[in-house]
Amino acid sequence: MSICYITAYFDLDYWTKNISITNIISRMKRLPSEMIIYMDDRYIEKVEDTNIIIIPINKDFLKLHTKLPERLKKFNSQVAFNHTKIDFLIHAMNLSLADYFCWVDFDYNNLILPFVPSKKIIFNLNYPITKYDKNIYILLNTPQKINTSIFLGCKENFLEFQNLYINIYNKFVDLNLTFDIHHVIQYIYFISPELFEFNFQSYQIKNLDINKIYIMSE
Repeated sequence: MSICYITAYFDLDYWTKNISITNIISRMKRLPSEMIIYMDDRYIEKVEDTNIIIIPINKDFLKLHTKLPERLKKFNSQVAFNHTKIDFLIHAMNLSLADYFCWVDFDYNNLILPFVPSKKIIFNLNYPITKYDKNIYILLNTPQKINTSIFLGCKENFLEFQNLYINIYNKFVDLNLTFDIHHVIQYIYFISPELFEFNFQSYQIKNLDINKIYIMSE
């Protein structure tokens, strides 16, 4: 079983100006797996001398390889960039022969995702999901329940997941809602729960068996 990690960095003034790209790359190099980094081409010189696959990106690349509606492809906000995670995963699948693909945010410190071979997409869960969260307006006004900083799955499921993501994304846009990636993913769960497998974040929930899979409560 092989895993390819995928991440991306694009300077949108979201990260502090003091961020150390070199230090983050050094930390990621310690992962015992293949890794692909989509790197803002203005900073490509900061990641020389590494065995990680580096793909230079800019706004033209993002417009070409993402499926966001054209009116949102200015990529002038972190929220817009967040919605490209699935697109990066799909692009990376054409570059790697790995069995599984794992997205991890570029500045995310916790690279631990409990994992056993599965055909589902595995997410860490911050809080339990209930049937009431299916209501869009409840969903948009509750704490983030699905951690989208790191998640993992196989190629076949991500292809299906991408189509669902675009459909729900457009639905939310048509409703003139303000939303982020975790809102879309949580809504997808109610449409296709068979695609999902959850682990609770042990630091937020006490007395849990971290080896147990927790799913939506009724």
